[in-house]
Amino acid sequence: IKAEDIPMITLPTGGSLTLIAGEYQQQSGLIANKEDKKARRYLQEFATMMRSVLNQSREETINLNEEVKYLRSYLNLEQMANNNKFDWEVEVDESVEEDIRIPTMIIQPFIENAIIHGVKSLEDRRGMISVLFRMDNNKVVCIVSDNGIGRKAASKNKKGDHKSVAIEVVNERLRTKLSMSNQSPIQYKDVLNENGEVCGTEVTIQISTV
Repeated sequence: IKAEDIPMITLPTGGSLTLIAGEYQQQSGLIANKEDKKARRYLQEFATMMRSVLNQSREETINLNEEVKYLRSYLNLEQMANNNKFDWEVEVDESVEEDIRIPTMIIQPFIENAIIHGVKSLEDRRGMISVLFRMDNNKVVCIVSDNGIGRKAASKNKKGDHKSVAIEVVNERLRTKLSMSNQSPIQYKDVLNENGEVCGTEVTIQISTV
């Protein structure tokens, strides 16, 4: 089974079954290569992530602590699937209240982009993906940053006029919830090194709280 062979089926939360198919494909590869120990770890983490995905499919919002657990499971899976080519961290600033809730399935597509179009193509350094949640007035702000190849280089690797459907859906959901008609709730910025060279991408996502 291949992820691209499964149609994009939108769940009530805005997620898609292609995420599940992609992880299943990784499991199949590990089992086929007789990497039993790694496959067992992968299956355990996959089960944890699947429980979260199924729970989110029934709800419109999620407790931020549960979202963090889900993102950590997803990053663990992707780290294993990419032969530990990158490190990651997910942090929540102390300004964020413990019981705060946000819309479901908002952040994962940006992390997926950071992996596929950022750190996966690195050859000269180890990849790093950072996710930070903090408060800005009455909104939760999530910053997803990577030390990948940058947007310009990544655009050259994309086939045709490729656009992320998942991110477009997220953008529309956030616009509606934040009542933002002219300004996008998603901002992209190049990360520069001391020589002014692009060494990654930073995405800032404004999220309404519930």
